[in-house]
Amino acid sequence: MRALSIGQLLVNRSNYQLLNYPKMTSINGKTQLTGLIGWPVSHSFSPAMHNAAAQALGLNWVYVPLAVAPDQVETAVSSLSALNFRGVNVTVPHK
Repeated sequence: MRALSIGQLLVNRSNYQLLNYPKMTSINGKTQLTGLIGWPVSHSFSPAMHNAAAQALGLNWVYVPLAVAPDQVETAVSSLSALNFRGVNVTVPHK
């Protein structure tokens, strides 16, 4: 499976199991976007935990891993509002 790019942001292809998470199939125009910016992020359990919590609470929210290379952080962060992200968490090495 190919990686999906969202503007300058990249969802790592190793997160295939997240892309098949039931919540991911119901994204619509009202879905609230949140995520995790890091390099790498494929090892993180945060997307699975946040998506499970949102689903359990009946929230139309999705939390996506955003693999952002160190030289792309400024571009990625400045793109978040244009992509209607509600917010993101930041992990290594960008903390």
